[in-house]
Amino acid sequence: MVCGVVHLSTKRLFLLSNILSRFLVCDKMSLTTQSAFRVPLHCKARQTPYPVGGVKRFPVPDDKVPWEVDWLEYKPIEFTTDHVLSKPVWADPDLSKNSKNKLKFNEIDGKVNRRSHMGKYRLQDSLPQNPCGRTGMEGRGTLGKWGPNHAADPIVTRYVGEREREREWLV
Repeated sequence: MVCGVVHLSTKRLFLLSNILSRFLVCDKMSLTTQSAFRVPLHCKARQTPYPVGGVKRFPVPDDKVPWEVDWLEYKPIEFTTDHVLSKPVWADPDLSKNSKNKLKFNEIDGKVNRRSHMGKYRLQDSLPQNPCGRTGMEGRGTLGKWGPNHAADPIVTRYVGEREREREWLV
């Protein structure tokens, strides 16, 4: 949890949100055939090494990110953390080729919502593909679920004192 006091005008807050958004996606856009929307090329999901475990991803250049681009040489690294593989209650079961476990993707699967906010995602070998394209890695990494891992990070703000520009924030 992070907290602090920030002095920001509306203009500065807009600039800060633009700067932070650059850490999530690249400025470049990709037009995919799976939807009529332009999908941002992801950068964070292609950073190497992976933040946990130091695993180096298979390098994916910008022009090879979309699944629609043929790339026979693509050999992603398979990685799921030991913690996720230890089967905590919040994690999905193993779905390796020898597994008899089956999940329902692109729909509600029992109590788990496996629908993506980006629309239907494709499956390859019965496993979901990242709707934004190749990442250089396959498996779950540190994520517990196959497919979308829905999460919400609330940010609470309030004015402090008599000065309008002084705010307290809690992330």
